[in-house]
Amino acid sequence: MKDEKRDHDALIAGVNLFSLAWPVSSLGPGNRVVLWVAGCRKRCAGCISPEMRDPASGRLVPVDVLARRLLRLEAGLAGITISGGEPFDQAEGLSGLLRLVREQRPDWTVIVYTGYVLSTLRRKPQARGLLDLADVVIAGPYRRAVAQSHPLA
Repeated sequence: MKDEKRDHDALIAGVNLFSLAWPVSSLGPGNRVVLWVAGCRKRCAGCISPEMRDPASGRLVPVDVLARRLLRLEAGLAGITISGGEPFDQAEGLSGLLRLVREQRPDWTVIVYTGYVLSTLRRKPQARGLLDLADVVIAGPYRRAVAQSHPLA
């Protein structure tokens, strides 16, 4: 129980980051900074990013340190896209990050990709903050057999 609480507190204070890239123009409108998080409990069949499933594939970055890094990026970014891994498995840390960033970049939009369906996320109290801070949530498990007709799907 103590280890679970410590892990939980660490994720609130930080984001388990797999990778960061900018400017990216393929995961939302305009040039964006993209955060890929590490760790996913979903295990969707045909996952397009299995290398990000294991939480050990990332590094825990304190929320304030990551926020400062994002805020130092060149001007002209339209927003942040968060993917992974599974962002909602660390929704509290990402919510804290977005609150800090939005204080100085209220014009940035936030897009979050998730393997969860919205009805499931709405029932999770820890997901509410991230849902509230996201402008767009692209939700649902990855399904390789379904043809993608939308550029963000």
